[in-house]
Amino acid sequence: MVLNLDTLTEELLNRIVSFVSPHSSLWSLVLVSRTLNRLATPYLYETVNFKGASPDTGIRHLIPFAFLAFQKPYIASSVRSLSIRDTYGTPDQGLEPLNDDDAQSETDETEDKNEESHGRKGWPNHPDRDQIIRSAIEGVGYTGGEVDRWFTALLEGDDEATILSILLPHLKKLRRLDLSQDWIGDEDDLVSTFRKASKREEPFNQGDSFTCLTDILVAGYGDKYPVSPIMLGACLGLPALRRLHGLKMGENEQDEATQTMIEIPKGSSSIEEIELRETKLYSEDLKLLLSVPKALKTFIYDLGHSWAWYAVDTNDILEGLSHHTESLQSLVLDHPDYAEEMDNDYYAPMEFSAFTKLGYLKASVLYLGGSGNRDACSLKKTFPQSLKKLCVTYFGEGSYCPLVMYELHQVLEQKEQYLPNLEELILEGQFKKQPETLELAKDIMRCVSAKGVRVELVDDAYRRTWSGSEQGWGVDEAIDWQPTLARGLGEREILNIEL
Repeated sequence: MVLNLDTLTEELLNRIVSFVSPHSSLWSLVLVSRTLNRLATPYLYETVNFKGASPDTGIRHLIPFAFLAFQKPYIASSVRSLSIRDTYGTPDQGLEPLNDDDAQSETDETEDKNEESHGRKGWPNHPDRDQIIRSAIEGVGYTGGEVDRWFTALLEGDDEATILSILLPHLKKLRRLDLSQDWIGDEDDLVSTFRKASKREEPFNQGDSFTCLTDILVAGYGDKYPVSPIMLGACLGLPALRRLHGLKMGENEQDEATQTMIEIPKGSSSIEEIELRETKLYSEDLKLLLSVPKALKTFIYDLGHSWAWYAVDTNDILEGLSHHTESLQSLVLDHPDYAEEMDNDYYAPMEFSAFTKLGYLKASVLYLGGSGNRDACSLKKTFPQSLKKLCVTYFGEGSYCPLVMYELHQVLEQKEQYLPNLEELILEGQFKKQPETLELAKDIMRCVSAKGVRVELVDDAYRRTWSGSEQGWGVDEAIDWQPTLARGLGEREILNIEL
């Protein structure tokens, strides 16, 4: 008996389709039969990744995809993850006009995926185009003259923030949003949309838009300048948000808090994890950001950006985190290979003993001992009794407090008193270049190993240099977003220790 796909149950076919790889194979599968088209289409649109966007050329296929989502709600409800690399375009950024010659009766589903971009695609030549767009606007909740305003703006197509502002509310099951932003202001339509959704203002005071969105990455665009955290603030109050990630945040020469950070009430959000990489936030923004979650469980702050000209005060970090002394479980305070210090920076030694649930701490020597502190240092009040895993980075770095490594040794010798629950210790530093530091680190490892602690010694020279791999997100660096080309993963070598 010859078996073919028609003999299989839909349940089994759906199971097979769910394992199809690579994702591009789904384009062919949807053309095989009506049944496979119906089964494979949700998987085809489950992850939408707009590549090669820029402020001036825009997102080539945004409008055809938006029209498809407006026209076919079952496709819109299939989208679980949406990514925009590198950033959407607005008129202020010199966005190119639509290429009307490319308008089609349907989306570019059969187009050669390797074709070079020849301008942004316009609205398809569909007989019911205007009515479909108007219905999409009304579907968000807009009425009367607002519908006319949005319709005119969408049809012109010269502001992709406007298009996204109507598209995203239609992606009812969207869980992950990966968004790059360039220079934007308070009046940006997309910022305004998120602000209204966060504050449950019309038209988002009812309905199910953004009610599944749990993970957001807002990434700065470009190689040099950081960007305003205005979009971070606009997202803070979204009802289902649990994890908020930011990259290259920190507007230059800021002297007052970002308005979107001020608008969300303290303790009103269910956010559990905030991660900021290559970021240096204005002090008031940082404290406002950390005050919004009801009970933050994870905070990761890779503090540093050479073009974010703010004064750093480690006391601001502790003040912001003071709202979460009974909920914080994981804390990472690190920085790039260099921590550029401005004249008015203040890196005071930080103490974490108040965080009664803290089980994982990863911190640079700079934060444990402060900067330029060469006369006195004590870590006896630094760590909470609850700590189970400790990772110290830049161990032995001479430009920071050199006493930290000796104080850490003393605290670990009295582990039963200061770190009774410690199960794992990791030290990271340029040990191969510093033989004396290496020997001290080995002594520490032997000491705690004898007390039943797992140990790891990592030579971490050039850990932020680009090596073709991207550093992951999260405490375990296991969360994947689309590559940003800004977070390289350098060489790390685990050293053997004779215990």
